[in-house]
Amino acid sequence: MSQSTETLKNDIAFVADLAREGAKPTYAGGEFLLFCGVVFGGASFAVAASLAGYLPVSMNWIWLASMVVFAIGMPILIMRSRRARAYRMVGDRAVGQAWTAIGWAIFVMAGCIAAVSYQLHTEMVIWLFAPIILALYGVGWSVSATLSERTFAKVMTVGSFASALIVASLVKWPVAMFTAYGVALILLAAVPGLIWMRIRAKAQG
Repeated sequence: MSQSTETLKNDIAFVADLAREGAKPTYAGGEFLLFCGVVFGGASFAVAASLAGYLPVSMNWIWLASMVVFAIGMPILIMRSRRARAYRMVGDRAVGQAWTAIGWAIFVMAGCIAAVSYQLHTEMVIWLFAPIILALYGVGWSVSATLSERTFAKVMTVGSFASALIVASLVKWPVAMFTAYGVALILLAAVPGLIWMRIRAKAQG
């Protein structure tokens, strides 16, 4: 009887350990970070070049093109991840859903800013776009840090919020502002996304 009780306790402890590990996210979702970082980071550098006079294209067209690329690429990445069953862990699904929601929030916010700018005949609200996006990235990294308890994710959280304030403080210098925004997206999204993809590939390989 005592042996059966001990076996039952061990089984319960084992299941509890599995549940705790399943709640912690792995390194799924790196492709989304890399994609968003490259698309919007590249667009930001292009806007900076446009404002500096090196690129004969309006920044409005640059942002529009980046949003079109995002609208086409994001569903493709989502379908690929679902087919590959990349989000089997509860933690992975939670973090993945958070980042996906943030991505679509950015898309909707861009549409809202465009509508307001058109109705009020002003481009002033556009300058809020970059800091708000970085703040949203801070939310995504905060969710990841809470579930994973990784120091790296906590650093990314602080970095995202700090970058939002820094970029906003550069609004009087548009070229510097969008250059800083592009750098922030590369460091806070593209680079971590690439690292996550490599770690996950090695783990699966």
